Amino acid sequence: MADFLTAVLTEFNRNPPPLADFAFFGASAIIHAADDRSVAETVRVLPAIMDSAAALCPGVGLWPGPLAIAPTVNPYGPGLATTDGTTRTCLAARDPRHGALFGAAHLVAALAGTISGAEVLAPLHASGPIGLVAPDRSPWPLAFVHAAVAGGRGAALREAPSGEGTAGIAWESGDRWTILLANLSEDPVEVACPPGLGSVERLGPGASGWISETAGGPTLRLDPYATLRLTGAAC
Repeated sequence: MADFLTAVLTEFNRNPPPLADFAFFGASAIIHAADDRSVAETVRVLPAIMDSAAALCPGVGLWPGPLAIAPTVNPYGPGLATTDGTTRTCLAARDPRHGALFGAAHLVAALAGTISGAEVLAPLHASGPIGLVAPDRSPWPLAFVHAAVAGGRGAALREAPSGEGTAGIAWESGDRWTILLANLSEDPVEVACPPGLGSVERLGPGASGWISETAGGPTLRLDPYATLRLTGAAC
């Protein structure tokens, strides 16, 4: 059996990978900058990273993850920055946005940028600083995103609505479709309602999960760092 390959993608260029069964690599949003806008901008390069990984490892399944805001290791230093988890700090083990609505929107965008080229996705740890649950074991908002996407396993991907600052994942199973749409910007945005829209749910803070809403017109409003779950009938 070929050796398993574990590598940081940036190292692929320095040390070309050997024959492998799969390649997995993580991505962190706070390596070079930690302000909100810079963190949001990092997800835009994930499709290009997936393309580069496929070119460097032709024929090998790609398993991107973790895809959290905070890193799990510092590949170029003795360790991660030690903080109390409330500051926006580069290369910190904990980031305050992870457990907030920002973290859920970031996860939607990270998955949207990798899902089409991934054989397996493992975006987060089960627990800990980049886990699905808070220290009291209650779910973070991003846990509901994680569960929703996992529930779509085996479904066919479809195009998601898009708008300035938004990211989305959409899939279709039978005659029903589901869309997760996130606003990863500091400004509210309006997105056109997709044809066949049946239900709208907004992701609430903390452990509140999905909250039903009524679509009130031809467009949907996404507040800063909000995430919507839309379902409807395939046309």
